[in-house]
Amino acid sequence: MMNHIKFSFDISSQQASAIVLIQATLNGTPVELGSTGIHVHPQHWDAVSQRLKGQDALTKNTNAQLAALETQLHSFAVYAESLPQLFTPDQLKRVCLLIHDQPMSVAASMKNYLEWSESMQSTGQIKAQTHAARQEKLSLFMSFLSKEGKADLMTAGITSMLLERFKTSVLLKGKPLVYAQKCQQMIQTLVRWSFHNNLVNA
Repeated sequence: MMNHIKFSFDISSQQASAIVLIQATLNGTPVELGSTGIHVHPQHWDAVSQRLKGQDALTKNTNAQLAALETQLHSFAVYAESLPQLFTPDQLKRVCLLIHDQPMSVAASMKNYLEWSESMQSTGQIKAQTHAARQEKLSLFMSFLSKEGKADLMTAGITSMLLERFKTSVLLKGKPLVYAQKCQQMIQTLVRWSFHNNLVNA
């Protein structure tokens, strides 16, 4: 494992209206990643949980925003840790901005991935059945997300728990375990491809 990344949230000051900042540790080096755009009152901020205290609707909404962003950052960290080369602070800052400002939905990622796959087929780099198999597995995943009420899920929000439920749904369709595992692997490939083509090299 070449990269080790840990993300956290902190506030900019103890003044009346503070901004929630994103901080990271990249291979032991602290990296300031800038603002989330979320303003909070310092007295309402819990530094341990890195969330706002309280149960009112506005607080719940703000905490939900932070949780969604945290999920995306964690998903990226898992991807970065699998890379064979060291990540730089500048790359991390660029990726963080893209995650925050331009989240990509699963549907959009699939569209881009399948267009790329089709171009690979048309140039003879992969066989037609390979492209068809990708389409089939991705279609199964979109159907699964629709039934889960997550049709608008962001790609960075795909978790290992969600993939386990997806595998179970494929098995319940009467498919063999090996096929269900390949379906899982297809979605993991989609996530890696999306990060690599839409974030890391952007």
